[in-house]
Amino acid sequence: MMRSMKTADFTLHPFAAPSETGITLGGTIRRDSGRLCLTYRLHGPLHHLCIFPPSVEPQRRHELWKGTCLEGFIQPAGSSAYWELNLSPAGHWNLYRFDAYRQGMREEPAIAKTNITVKTCVDQIDLGTEVDLSALGIGSEKLAIGLSAVIRALDGHLDYWALTHPDTKPDFHHPRSFVIGL
Repeated sequence: MMRSMKTADFTLHPFAAPSETGITLGGTIRRDSGRLCLTYRLHGPLHHLCIFPPSVEPQRRHELWKGTCLEGFIQPAGSSAYWELNLSPAGHWNLYRFDAYRQGMREEPAIAKTNITVKTCVDQIDLGTEVDLSALGIGSEKLAIGLSAVIRALDGHLDYWALTHPDTKPDFHHPRSFVIGL
């Protein structure tokens, strides 16, 4: 059996360039058969950021985007429906399904658990996870992917990072922000 694998490195850019945080944010995305593998790398002076330590019991949680949150958007080619994956450096996560642009948001029940790996050092956090695309019914479909992050500074200021910012305000759901094809 032949396995299809596609890999792409990515770099996220702050909406208000340059970012005052002094960090860089990027990673690798890989599609391996029916799985989507994401690894984010947050590098720089992390002591200025609000990042909770890894949780002993990571959970599915709502509103992770109110803090430091790494996000992935997954849309089957030709569809208006898409999923939003939220990942916290503490290991918490959630996956939402949308029927169309910002419409019909609901927690995706097809995936009840995900494993997140978090590796930290003084100036870097590596966060990785896998999404079972087959469980979502899109294991073999062509996908458009958008990657983004909300970074919270200790003073509460939020920075919005994405592959691209196609509008005059940060909008990770914007269809033109799903720029990686896998």
